[in-house]
Amino acid sequence: MEKVESLSRQYLRRVSEQNEESGMESYRSRILQKNRVEGLLQMDKRYLDGICYQYYDITSMGSMGEMCAGGKITEKCLEEMFDGLETALQDMEVYLLKQSDLCLKPEYIMKNYETGRWAFLYIPGYDGDQAADLEKLTEYLIEHLDYSDESLQEGVYELYNSVIQLGERAVPTGMIQLWKQARQERAPILLPKQKEQSATEERELSPQSETEEDGARNTGGPEKKRWRRKIYRTPYRGMEIKNVSQPPLTETL
Repeated sequence: MEKVESLSRQYLRRVSEQNEESGMESYRSRILQKNRVEGLLQMDKRYLDGICYQYYDITSMGSMGEMCAGGKITEKCLEEMFDGLETALQDMEVYLLKQSDLCLKPEYIMKNYETGRWAFLYIPGYDGDQAADLEKLTEYLIEHLDYSDESLQEGVYELYNSVIQLGERAVPTGMIQLWKQARQERAPILLPKQKEQSATEERELSPQSETEEDGARNTGGPEKKRWRRKIYRTPYRGMEIKNVSQPPLTETL
């Protein structure tokens, strides 16, 4: 895989021999060329000197490695990446594309500078080791984490340990489930006193009925009520992570 430029656009280029594609592989290749699959890099085929190449458009995009060159991976960054991966997997299912054909190496996970969306590399008949790719991806996340966020650090460590334990059974859908479980485990459990305080604050921020003073001011006119906008508070993420149970990760396609 190499980066090339053509007509002011940038591409990832890969050699693709035609005899490698047959049956469903040929179908999936045509899907990538004829359709815009949400979350996947757009692919085209070109022939140069009798050799067939797959061109993946990465114009206005940077890889995860390039994105992290000037800083650290934050929780927001990870949330957006996993959301993008989940969207891609859902659209892939519609087109009967196998998740085992995703290449999830950090250098090929791309983010659009203009839209902020993530895009992933799909190779029909991918002959790489996806489980090994997922392990390297989690290792990369650990190496480039924002270590000022202890909660994020614990969550990614838990994700890494789970991927290692799964070994060859690790797949993208399972990785997303493990990340979501790690997030849930980091949500705080309110103590009774905290619950009471939270309930009191919610009552104070809920719609209030008209007071006597308001009624005196509004005599002679239609009854009015004063409303206050309800504010939703985001729970603090800082609790200890517990071991998560492994979800069923069997790929269906």
